[in-house]
Amino acid sequence: MIPIIPVPIIRRKIIVQRFLKAGAISKESAVSPTSINVKQVLLFSRLEAKGIIVHAGEGKYFLGTNALK
Repeated sequence: MIPIIPVPIIRRKIIVQRFLKAGAISKESAVSPTSINVKQVLLFSRLEAKGIIVHAGEGKYFLGTNALK
């Protein structure tokens, strides 16, 4: 039997990987989601609410300390 992985988990990993690849790990290195091909939809808002993605101002974001948990 093949295990079923929920789609939000896969999308979360993709979003986190894109921020990591862009080096967006601090306020100084924050990037806009559109620059790394990440859409700001419901999942993005949930990740922000959980502290996985942090708003740095001016439409830029970076990975929070909860991102790698």
